[in-house]
Amino acid sequence: MASSSGVPANAAHVNMMTDTVIANLPTEGLRAIIRHVLVSRPDITSTFEAETRNYLAQDASASLGTRIQTLDLDELKKAQQLIRCMLGSGVPFQGIPWLGKVAIRAANLATELQVVDSGRACAFLASIDGDVVQAMTAVQKALFVQSGVRPMSTEETDIVEKLLGDLIACQEGFQGAEYPYRRGAIATANALGLSQPPLPFRDTVTVTAKQAFPPTKPSETFTLNGKQVPRIFSGLWQMSSPAWGSAPTSKIVEQFSTHAQHGFTAFDMADHYGDAEIIFASAS
Repeated sequence: MASSSGVPANAAHVNMMTDTVIANLPTEGLRAIIRHVLVSRPDITSTFEAETRNYLAQDASASLGTRIQTLDLDELKKAQQLIRCMLGSGVPFQGIPWLGKVAIRAANLATELQVVDSGRACAFLASIDGDVVQAMTAVQKALFVQSGVRPMSTEETDIVEKLLGDLIACQEGFQGAEYPYRRGAIATANALGLSQPPLPFRDTVTVTAKQAFPPTKPSETFTLNGKQVPRIFSGLWQMSSPAWGSAPTSKIVEQFSTHAQHGFTAFDMADHYGDAEIIFASAS
């Protein structure tokens, strides 16, 4: 026969209550909370990244091959999300081979379906281009050691070289259209210490940049280090990811040109997207 000890029972186990919150929070709310926890408790960042890697190793990676071979753009986007998690959790050299496969499949899909110039296809190809830039930033981060920066191993170099080859191979399908992986190809070549790869097909970047004429005289100036500069500066960080960071090169240069035409000729460089200085230099 059951008897009472006089101790009141708990309403529920605390972990069950926490799981209820996780299961029922809107996705954006859960993301906001995780970001806040990581900011307020930076000591758990390594645990968060480690658990992400465990999840990817156990569950996610197995589905990547199937998703990449699909003809469905939405499935390719899901594969892209998993690859981004690899890049962000400290295993870029595991994610880069998959990123190369997605880049090739997306380019082939765009040409097979004859949607090279469609808005949806262009946006997706541009997002992959931005992912490659971020991948090279992740590579640089992975090479940091206590004594400085270590060189890439032979295996790591082979992985990055294969990605560069994959990106350049995609040019053939875009004759007469803008090559979508220009930024990624340049960033990858830079990571390998190589010169800019040949990108011969039609591009509007040079024409757009040449058409940018700033006003002959700014409305207000002040002296900075002995030079007269415009009163108003344009902070490049305000044009960084994700909106700016996932645009084709021609669109980025077009935006630079628009600002220059309105007198924003002095830029405060704060690069949050890996290759901003490179693109800005080529535009200016």
